[in-house]
Amino acid sequence: MGENEHENKWKPKIEAKEACDWLRAAGFPQYAQLYEDSQFPINIVAVKNDHDFLEKELVEPLYRRLNTLNKCASMKLDVNFQRKKVGAHTLL
Repeated sequence: MGENEHENKWKPKIEAKEACDWLRAAGFPQYAQLYEDSQFPINIVAVKNDHDFLEKELVEPLYRRLNTLNKCASMKLDVNFQRKKVGAHTLL
């Protein structure tokens, strides 16, 4: 595995961990838990509705972290789908 491949493999995991750490520290541990329980991607619009009472400066960082987790979860789903697809072809 080349250096870039190794970096690309770990970057989403590092970003997800940092986002979860931030969410817990900022008082949003429920979203970190949802990610760890594989309940992502989540609907950001619903989150905005749940936290519409917060000031924009406070929720923008929240949305950025949730979008990061959505992206990481989507990448994880893509990899799992590709593995299942490859596995199905080897069964044929």
